[in-house]
Amino acid sequence: MIQPEVKSRRCMRLCLIVGSMLCLPIAQAADSQGNFAVKGVANVSCKDYAASAAQGGPELSQYLGHVNGYVSAYNALSVNTFDVLSWQSVDTILLLLLSRCDKHPEVKFGAMLTTLLGYLHEHRVQAVASRVALGPKENSLYLYEPVFKELTQRLQAAGYKQADAYQALLAFAADQNIVRSENFHQMALLRLFNLKQPDVQRTE
Repeated sequence: MIQPEVKSRRCMRLCLIVGSMLCLPIAQAADSQGNFAVKGVANVSCKDYAASAAQGGPELSQYLGHVNGYVSAYNALSVNTFDVLSWQSVDTILLLLLSRCDKHPEVKFGAMLTTLLGYLHEHRVQAVASRVALGPKENSLYLYEPVFKELTQRLQAAGYKQADAYQALLAFAADQNIVRSENFHQMALLRLFNLKQPDVQRTE
């Protein structure tokens, strides 16, 4: 089953209503020296984010909202970009940020997110793409078609040549000792695509 996903026309109308100021090219989305004001939890240190994550408090929803908004803006303003998160969920991004924040507590949360998305940019989905559903209906894994093709190629290259790509992914995950959990799909993809952490840019 293939489900199309396109950028919302409502968002486009909103841009027209609010004005061209919000739809400027990314090169103009700052002052002449590249500086811009940072709002909300982007100003919070990685140390404080890690503490919030450890406590599991309600403030985590603020980080979730910030990542969702930042990614949406990144997709809208970046050239040849449909989705910078080719397969990663927002929860996975928060986990990746947490793993880096533990090692770089002094870096701002917003700067860490910027660095991570800059790294993921190379692997982005560049044009509108349908999603392919894998696995059982009650717990389907949805992947963009280009990502699905790459997943199949990687699995076959690793020796997992089952006709059903989802069964091949399950076999791979079992061999990697990935425990079935709520984020099972994401952990399997993380291992398969061997996502490495980028170097941290210590910008404020």
